[in-house]
Amino acid sequence: MGRFERLTTDSKEYLHINEQFHSVIMGAFEIVSQGSSIHRVRSGLVMATIQRIVFFYPRFLHYGIG
Repeated sequence: MGRFERLTTDSKEYLHINEQFHSVIMGAFEIVSQGSSIHRVRSGLVMATIQRIVFFYPRFLHYGIG
């Protein structure tokens, strides 16, 4: 699909990774683009866009998507 990145809560600059995302706040999310989809996971968010997929976790966790 796209490039995968793992970020932590300390890396708040992830908000600037893709301009399609208007805001992602503490587990809450908004879909602001037709080409973007955001899914909730147990701990954190999985933000998928046409360009890339960004994994945001409050902590370093080992997660896999199949």
